[in-house]
Amino acid sequence: MTGYRFSYPPQTSSAMLSIMNKANDSITYKRAQCVYLRSEYNYCPRQISTITGLSTDRIRHVHSLYKKYGKKIIYCGKRGGRNNANMKLEEEAEFLKQYEADSLSGKIITASLIHQDLESFLSKSLHQSGIYKMLQRNGWRKILPRPRHPDHDQEAIEAFKKTSPHWSKGQT
Repeated sequence: MTGYRFSYPPQTSSAMLSIMNKANDSITYKRAQCVYLRSEYNYCPRQISTITGLSTDRIRHVHSLYKKYGKKIIYCGKRGGRNNANMKLEEEAEFLKQYEADSLSGKIITASLIHQDLESFLSKSLHQSGIYKMLQRNGWRKILPRPRHPDHDQEAIEAFKKTSPHWSKGQT
């Protein structure tokens, strides 16, 4: 096992300990823990890996970045996001404004109509589920009256019509 060629200043371990105590997410905590274990106990990446659960390559990378850039690499911020989005949220809301007046006046706006218009607007094909997700993101709901009650029984309705005096043909 080869030793490291550089060592951290003595105040590094106390700084990392305070970051670990204040960390709100596991990524920040583990990054600070990598540097803390290295600066305080001089553990090798393999030992730090068993403690933190990170790979040895990731630990070496964190150590290298910390040496190069300092404390700011410990805080990585939020990860993920809308990396494959077709439009920004504001653009989606702007696109749907053209349908808002029609929907408020009582016209029926279908997802298939919005789907066709959005595909022509973006000049690419989209899956139908993406349209429903966009509508949900922007506060649109699918309101559609049922054609009949779920417990609809046509035979019972016809029998009621025959036996009920209100439905008899001779009376008004």
